Amino acid sequence: MRLRVQTRCLWNRRIGRRGAALLVVLFIVMAVTVVSLGFLSRSDAELASGSNMLSNTQMRYLADSALEHARGLLLNPQGVSGEFWTGGSALQLAAGDDYYDLAITRAPGGYCTYNAVCTAYRNTNGERTAQMALTGAIRLDPCIAFYCGGDVALSSRIAINGDVYVRGDLNNRAEIVGDAYANSYSRPGTIRGGRYNLAAFSAVAAPVVNPADYPDAMVMVPDAGGLTSSLTVTNRTLIVNGDLVVDNCTLAVTAPKNAPAMLLNGSLIVKRGATVNITGYVRIVGAIDARTRTSTTIRGALHLSVPGSIVVEIDIDGSGRVVITADPMAAALRIPGTPSQNWSPAASAFYKSIARQ
Repeated sequence: MRLRVQTRCLWNRRIGRRGAALLVVLFIVMAVTVVSLGFLSRSDAELASGSNMLSNTQMRYLADSALEHARGLLLNPQGVSGEFWTGGSALQLAAGDDYYDLAITRAPGGYCTYNAVCTAYRNTNGERTAQMALTGAIRLDPCIAFYCGGDVALSSRIAINGDVYVRGDLNNRAEIVGDAYANSYSRPGTIRGGRYNLAAFSAVAAPVVNPADYPDAMVMVPDAGGLTSSLTVTNRTLIVNGDLVVDNCTLAVTAPKNAPAMLLNGSLIVKRGATVNITGYVRIVGAIDARTRTSTTIRGALHLSVPGSIVVEIDIDGSGRVVITADPMAAALRIPGTPSQNWSPAASAFYKSIARQ
């Protein structure tokens, strides 16, 4: 009888030990499960974070590429419709789900700075799953308003809004709101920007333009009395063989797309209250003589094409006034040939500012 009691006690102890071991095993399994779920959750979060970081980087690079797209077409406007490219929507660099919208506007106060607003995004089943917005101010530089192939003397009645290139000596009494590049300065005058030695820079070459390449141009052989009746030339190149005298009337010329506004094989003489308004690229093989109570305005680029040994004057008497304003979009040319060549008075561009949103 006593032996049976002892056997039962031992049996109960063994069962109790086995139950405790089972509880310990269950507890360990539960702990491992909880820890594993935590690792899985953390891995999912890190994976999602890595995916978001990758998408954000891709959108940032796409937005940067969109700004470069805008910069390239502002420097080369010949291939776009209109005066300059204003942007577009749902544009792509390559096939896929990544797009960008781009809007370009001209900044107030001139024709050499443009604002670009870009939104790069990923379109997944009609929903934007990633996005990056970017704004930039693009400055065309140099932005040439006046180019002379030799020594030049500028009167105090001249205002130049843009950069000046002189392949010779600059005798300046004008107001230049921009940079000046010249071989020498006998009189620097008023230069609002920097003053540089042309030899130290990669100079922008003047275009080689042949009047015969523009068969649709209006060709004028001026008589001795000059132009005494107002003339308006729109979307055509005006070619003048000889000195052009504008006497007590108005001359208005607007260049066609990618072509010069006026090619003058002589000097421009403006007198007796006459007005000259030209938009586009202007080449004059001679001087400009603007006399009392006259107004001459050129928006685009003015090129005085003369040998380096000749001093050319832009001279204004009395209350006459000449204003030259750089506008690379209006002065850009596509020079015929095989192949054709693009030319612009804007040689490069930089970002004045970039802001990410």
